[in-house]
Amino acid sequence: MGGIFIHEDWDVIPEEELSQEDIILDWLMRSSSGVGNTLTALEALRKPFKCLRLSARIHNLRRQGHAILTTRVRVGGKHVARYSMGENSEDSI
Repeated sequence: MGGIFIHEDWDVIPEEELSQEDIILDWLMRSSSGVGNTLTALEALRKPFKCLRLSARIHNLRRQGHAILTTRVRVGGKHVARYSMGENSEDSI
């Protein structure tokens, strides 16, 4: 798959050297339309994240100071959490 772009240092780093949190944060911040991406637990299994405990990774990112919004959505008749970047730290509650 090559490398993945990391916003903090504006460089390409081999994917093997990145943590799940790095990959998740990069995904949530990345956007071609000016609006960040969203992510659900099921999507986190299927994408290059390979993450079984997305909520734990999101919790860790919030503790690092990242404003991440949780929106409850209905998918296939079930309610799930969809994560996205918030405007400020109050959005992450």
